[in-house]
Amino acid sequence: MELAIVPIVEEHIDGFGHSLDTIARERRWLGAFEGFTPDFTHEFVTGMIEKNHPFFVVLDGETVVGWVFIHPARLPVSAHVGDLVMGLLKDYRGQGLGTKLIQVAIEKAKITGLMRVELQVFPHNTAAIALYEKVGFRHEGTRAKAAKLDEGYVDMLMMAIWLGD
Repeated sequence: MELAIVPIVEEHIDGFGHSLDTIARERRWLGAFEGFTPDFTHEFVTGMIEKNHPFFVVLDGETVVGWVFIHPARLPVSAHVGDLVMGLLKDYRGQGLGTKLIQVAIEKAKITGLMRVELQVFPHNTAAIALYEKVGFRHEGTRAKAAKLDEGYVDMLMMAIWLGD
């Protein structure tokens, strides 16, 4: 297994879309239950690349098996804040790749001027919560019954990390 974490480029867009769709269809970890249209995915990724926002993929050879991005907030008062979203295909979880992905994304976030990174996670995603805590994210609150999964309404935990002094 030849794994590499690299900045996303246009050649990775289809692979990113496929891996996002695969993880979303697990219906346990992401806010979507399927991937996005190829046009939307292409527009989103090329926009992130053009604006130099943190976006990395994990490659197994030429295959995208995971990713992380930090999407900056839209409002001027929150220009220093970004939302982190990440995913790894099932066979690649639990190998330390998540830690490495977050670390490279946070380093890039600092370089691009972000000072705070936020995320939301389901309470049943204990492995992800442990990972986020390990790299410095702190719990900031709970959005009660903010999502509906197959088993019913579930909470969303809000976590964040401050990248400043």
